[in-house]
Amino acid sequence: MLLRAAADGDAAAWNRIVERFATLLWSVARAHRLDTDDAADVVQNTWLRLLDHLDRIREPEALAGWLQTTARYESLSMLRRRGRERVVRDDDLAEQVVDPETVELDTALLDDERDASLWQCFNRLSESCQRLLRVLMAVDRPSYSAVSASLGMPVGSIGPNRMRCLERLRRLLAGSDYDFRTGGCTMSGTDRPGDPEPGGPSTDALPPEDAALLARLRRVVEVVDPLPGDLLESGRALFRLHRPGVDLMTMLTAPGAEGGSEAGLAAVRGSATSHLHFFELDSVTLDVEVTVRAGFAEVVGVVTDREGAVVSVTLETPSATFTSEPDGDGRFEVSRVPVALMRLTLGRGEDRTVATPWFETSS
Repeated sequence: MLLRAAADGDAAAWNRIVERFATLLWSVARAHRLDTDDAADVVQNTWLRLLDHLDRIREPEALAGWLQTTARYESLSMLRRRGRERVVRDDDLAEQVVDPETVELDTALLDDERDASLWQCFNRLSESCQRLLRVLMAVDRPSYSAVSASLGMPVGSIGPNRMRCLERLRRLLAGSDYDFRTGGCTMSGTDRPGDPEPGGPSTDALPPEDAALLARLRRVVEVVDPLPGDLLESGRALFRLHRPGVDLMTMLTAPGAEGGSEAGLAAVRGSATSHLHFFELDSVTLDVEVTVRAGFAEVVGVVTDREGAVVSVTLETPSATFTSEPDGDGRFEVSRVPVALMRLTLGRGEDRTVATPWFETSS
C-alpha cells in the first residue's frame, strides 16, 4: 500500500502518490481562482501537510478526499493572506464577467476553433460552476465524496449542480456548430473513465453527452492551463523532508486567541507583523514568535524540557535549513528565513526527536 510504504521511507511510493494526485491538487487550487504562483504554493503546502500525516491517515483509501480537503483549506488560507477572499454567488446560472485579453491569450494556444469557443464559454460560467467542473474533470470518475471535500459542497447537490452548469454551458455554445453528443467530441482511450476513486458515488453514471463534454473540456484545460512541469519534480523532492519516527508536537491555541485559531496572537510592529505559536509534547513545550519584515522572517523561540534533553533546534522550510543551539534559558533565534511554511525539529541527544507540524509564518 502506497501510503504505508511512503510512511516507512519508500521514496518510490511517495513519487507515485505525487504523480497520481498532483493534477487533482492543481485543479482544486486553480478552481479557487488562484494565480499560477499561488496555486503552486497550495500544491506544495498540501504535500507538506501530507508528510506530517503519512502514518496518521487511518483509511488510506480516503487519501484523495483528504488531499482535496487539505488543498481547499490551503487555497482559502492563501486567499485570506492575499486579501482576495470573495463571496461567491449562489446563482449557478449567473454569467461571469470575462477578461477578454486573458481569454484571447488562452484561446491562441488552441488549434481548434471549436475548442476556443468552448473555453470562452466556460469562462463565462459563474465561479461556482467553473470550480465544480474543474474538479469533476480533474481525474477520471472522481468520487462525489472527494468532490464534496474539495469544494465544501453537499454530496447530494453535486449531481444537480453539475447538470445545471453543463446545461448553461450548452446554451452558451448554442451558436456553435459543434456537436458534443457524438462524433465531434468522443472520448479517446486516454479520456475513458478508469477505476473510480473509492469513497462514494462517481461520475461513472454520466449521460454520454455529459461525459463527452467534460472530456473535451478536460483536454482544453490541459492545453491552456496545464500542470507546471516543475511542480511534479518539486513534489517528489519534498520527500527529503520526511522524518520517519519523529514524534509530532501539538499546536496549541494561543492564550487569548479567539475562535480556537491554531495561529497564535498577531501584532503589527511598524512595517513588521509578528505571530506567536505554541506547541507541546509530553515534557517539552515550545513558544515561537515569528516576525515577518521585508520578505523574510525572524524566528525567536523558547524551548522548555522538564527532562533537560533539548540540545539543538533545526528550522526547515521547503528551500532552506537553519540550525541553532538554545542558550541556558532555552532561548534560540534564527534570522532571514524565507517566508513559507516552516517546522522546528528539536534534537534531544540520544533521546527521541520531536518536531512541530508545518505551520505558516504569516496568516
